[in-house]
Amino acid sequence: MTPRYRPALWALALGLAAAAASARDAQADPIAYGTLGTVTTPVGGVPNLVYFNGNNGTFDPAKPGSIDLGSFVVSSLSKQPGTPDVTFNQNPFQLIVYSGSQQSERIDGVLNGTIGATATSPSLSATFTGVSQFGSVPMPFNLNLPLNTPLSLSLSDGTGPAVTMLTGAASPVPEPASVAVFAVALGGLGLWGRRRLAAR
Repeated sequence: MTPRYRPALWALALGLAAAAASARDAQADPIAYGTLGTVTTPVGGVPNLVYFNGNNGTFDPAKPGSIDLGSFVVSSLSKQPGTPDVTFNQNPFQLIVYSGSQQSERIDGVLNGTIGATATSPSLSATFTGVSQFGSVPMPFNLNLPLNTPLSLSLSDGTGPAVTMLTGAASPVPEPASVAVFAVALGGLGLWGRRRLAAR
């Protein structure tokens, strides 16, 4: 190896070593998270006819996977005699995924459909319309949901509440340090390449 190539190769080796160390550090412990949600009741509607049950769990932010958001519940009251039909027309709901007091994401969506004791064709659907940062610190993973695609909510036969479980796909967020060390490695390769061309 000629002396003029050594600085570039040293930069490359250091960059790759730092990248490997960063990858080891990225194996963070699973984080505890929770979810909560609110559903807007249509004007004149029955409160809590449809509501959201939050969930608590853990997720490894260094690995892609799924995260349990909780569940929509259609109360058994929707089929009991005397319960008026309720029409949801772009009625908003909001879900929060949080970890600690500062990290949280907000999921917005709308409910559509008509349910009630005398509804001839009861149906209800939820549509996610957006995911955004809500807390002062971003969550350590990206949350992916089927945006703008109606999700059919199961309806009760009258003997009990109907529950629809919600699951989102989560993927790791690249750490700034990892991006930096790969940039150093690429810079070393570029410097090495330029010196080789200059030597010809």
